[in-house]
Amino acid sequence: MGIFIGYESALEFWRSEHADARPSFSRALPSPKQAPDRKAIGLAALPSFGISGSPIHLVVANAAARSQSKLVTCHTASALPPDGSFLRISSNVLVSSPNLLFLQMARRLPLAELVLLGYELCGSYAPSETEDRGFRTRPPLTSALSIQRFVDKAAPLAGIKAARRALRFVQDNSASPMESIQAMLLCLPRSLGGLGVGQAELNGAIDRTATGKPFPCGAFYRGDMVWRSHNLIVEYDSDLCHSGSEQIARDSKRRAALLAAGYTVVTVTKAQVLDARELEKVANLLIRKMGGKVRRQPYNALSRRYELRKALFASFLAASSRNPDSPTSFAQSANAPPHEKQSRPNP
Repeated sequence: MGIFIGYESALEFWRSEHADARPSFSRALPSPKQAPDRKAIGLAALPSFGISGSPIHLVVANAAARSQSKLVTCHTASALPPDGSFLRISSNVLVSSPNLLFLQMARRLPLAELVLLGYELCGSYAPSETEDRGFRTRPPLTSALSIQRFVDKAAPLAGIKAARRALRFVQDNSASPMESIQAMLLCLPRSLGGLGVGQAELNGAIDRTATGKPFPCGAFYRGDMVWRSHNLIVEYDSDLCHSGSEQIARDSKRRAALLAAGYTVVTVTKAQVLDARELEKVANLLIRKMGGKVRRQPYNALSRRYELRKALFASFLAASSRNPDSPTSFAQSANAPPHEKQSRPNP
């Protein structure tokens, strides 16, 4: 009898170093028979795969297969998922694929947190409480396009509508949680609490000048956020990744090269990301650089921004409490009224 791990327990696995071995493809699906009991789960040694949270979230074929144990939460599949939805991590343990996991969590997370999870799954990091910086580097688990194709094939499953809505805003290649938060704050539409700058390419390779001439010797640079059609780049300066004289010198040299090549480079610091008014100034600058007009804000813009920031930072801090680059100051400002943290509408 196979054990099918899903939802929060699957997320726990994919955030662990055990996922780096990449499970093998499988066409196996939950059996209509009863779900594994406590003994079977104990023999599966789930903590050895980085799954130690309680309760353990299992996926079962139907309500009749639910387990009655307090240590287990069983989720029934509303329809048969596509082939490859579960990946094998041992002879009798399978885990939801990153694509299926996104769809599962679409039933449990608010929109902003689901988009942030999408950034994580499609990015090169995983939150980690054992890392001093609060996250570890690993290759992307999937891509926004791969999730979209999976969702299209999994149409009968629950969570499709929420997943499709969130995927409109998920971007590939984020390199850290704070890069993801910065991108969401800047790029999400104002109706969702963002600053409405528009979608950017994250950590995109820049191998030619603004006029299209290739850099010599095959050289290329990467920009944290890139709007290619506007030759516009945003660089995030974290306290960790951009400190030290050698790193500062490399950053300065890269930015000078990009400026000389005709690009506009805007630097955003951690302090600006944490200060809603300062980040709004950055957003307005970017909009003007792209030839746009800064519009008057709707009456509820401040409260929506406050709720978005609260959700994103709370989710980040919950996943990685030890990160010295994390916005711990937000915890103090979260209780302040929105008008104290955000600027008033532009005239």
